[in-house]
Amino acid sequence: MAVLALDTLKATRDLTTAGAAAPLAEAIVETVNSAVNEGVATKADVAEARAALKTDVSEAKVELKTDVSEAKVEIKADSAATRAELKEEIAEVRADNAVLKTDVAVLKTDVAVLKTDVAVLKTDVAELKTNVARLDGNVWAIKWVLGFVFLLTLAMAARLFDVV
Repeated sequence: MAVLALDTLKATRDLTTAGAAAPLAEAIVETVNSAVNEGVATKADVAEARAALKTDVSEAKVELKTDVSEAKVEIKADSAATRAELKEEIAEVRADNAVLKTDVAVLKTDVAVLKTDVAVLKTDVAELKTNVARLDGNVWAIKWVLGFVFLLTLAMAARLFDVV
């Protein structure tokens, strides 16, 4: 920063003319002079700072653009990889779905066959019940006939041997 020059003698006279005591005027002028020399920037200082700031901002913009470009490339690559993985997984799911549909169709066919088999078995069971009932009637008839034959045999034996 450039140093500003303050006419301390003139400033002290102006303060004493305005009614300030000489030691107070000198203290005020010294304080103001120190502050001006230590912390006040000139137009050249501001212009230099502005130029440095513009340079820093330009560099930051370039760096940011580079970072954004790199991020875009990385995101595109990641997106492409993710898209490829998702397509692969979708294909696998579709294949699994096709297999499941085939399995379901086979199961439906098996269920239809089983229903037909159950219907046939019901018919067979009904026929067996009917046949058992007939056999039961036939067994009774056979018993009756055997009993009659037995009696006839006894009667014939008795005649043969004149037992009666």
